[in-house]
Amino acid sequence: MNENYFNTDYIGLALSSDEPAMFEVNAPMNKKFYYDFGVFHHTKNKNGMFIANVIIGILLILTGITARSFFSVIFGVVCIAFTYIVINKSASDSMKNAYHMGHSDIFRFYGDYFVNRDYFSLSVIPYGILTEAHETQEYFFLYISSGRAFVIPKSCFVSGFPEGMRNLLSEKLENRFKVHR
Repeated sequence: MNENYFNTDYIGLALSSDEPAMFEVNAPMNKKFYYDFGVFHHTKNKNGMFIANVIIGILLILTGITARSFFSVIFGVVCIAFTYIVINKSASDSMKNAYHMGHSDIFRFYGDYFVNRDYFSLSVIPYGILTEAHETQEYFFLYISSGRAFVIPKSCFVSGFPEGMRNLLSEKLENRFKVHR
């Protein structure tokens, strides 16, 4: 990470700038966004525990059916259900900590940084601070640490288009930006 990011007054720049935003997103925070982020986050790197649970669950169910073993089928269902429960719990925990639930996060993207305004705060984040970013069919996930990300729903763009955002992130983050289809 480039130390110059910490030596630049990005908040001062953002507050005094007349530069129009390249993109603006008004994202009402809701359970679906948190749930979708939880699913993505736990499976983006083919998280071994979750993938293994599903595969083992399927194998146990198939083995139980062919061998007529009731316990194998039950254990297989439990393995698959465990994966679902953990993802749901993760989304629920995130929502409990989301003091701004029901309010909108407003994002404005500029050439060197983006601004996030939520219910209580204003954050200015230079792109170089992002550890990684991912694009899915419905979202952009902008990570500021291994487990924390800004959720940018494509359906909530007020100005600009997701295609332009993809180009901006690709340019600014290079190999730290991945598109998932």
